[in-house]
Amino acid sequence: MKTGDIVRFRERYRPVPRSRDKIGLLVEYNSWEKMATILHEGRVLRLRGEDVEKAGKRKKMSLRLPKILFLHGLESKPGGSKVKYLQYKGYHVLNPLLPAKDFSESIKLAQEVLDTDLPDVVIGSSRGGAIALSMNIPDTIRIILIAPAWNKREQLKIPDSVEYKLNKNMTILHSRHDKVVPYEDSLALGLKLVACGLSHRMNDHSALRQLDNIIKGDFDG
Repeated sequence: MKTGDIVRFRERYRPVPRSRDKIGLLVEYNSWEKMATILHEGRVLRLRGEDVEKAGKRKKMSLRLPKILFLHGLESKPGGSKVKYLQYKGYHVLNPLLPAKDFSESIKLAQEVLDTDLPDVVIGSSRGGAIALSMNIPDTIRIILIAPAWNKREQLKIPDSVEYKLNKNMTILHSRHDKVVPYEDSLALGLKLVACGLSHRMNDHSALRQLDNIIKGDFDG
């Protein structure tokens, strides 16, 4: 087994029939200690090697995960906590650096990555959500907006010429406790809205788990 493998495992303290063994992502395998570190539903587990095995090819193929274009926020940069979480979950994440002082250039850069790499999902966080709303994204691509700062035009120096584009493939995640971007801003967009998370950062377990669920086409609502 190697890092990045999809593995089947059982938790020794939770005996279950073989048919109910769980699937996770192998983060690390220490061959000397014969211990495996696995990411499963937002939890990092340390298990004995004997309780872990590489999932079969058929199972692995059925778990083909979408390619994601992640657009970071104003105070963030590539490789932030949400991106790291998605990578640990096994997603291939495109995460370009978006210049904080030039909104139009950020749109251009994000659009170039979209057109070149053809992701399955676009995720925009805060300022990145406003950028996603400003792009030309085909209807075949799903869009997830995390506390989108679309209503912060003056603060983010969004040109008046920039027009937002809404479509049926958009879903919003927003915390009711957000003190940076009001929850009401997301309500005003009239899109599918999932309330979750403890703050604007949206990097707590409940927010990350909800993000993963929505990428996979499900949510706790």
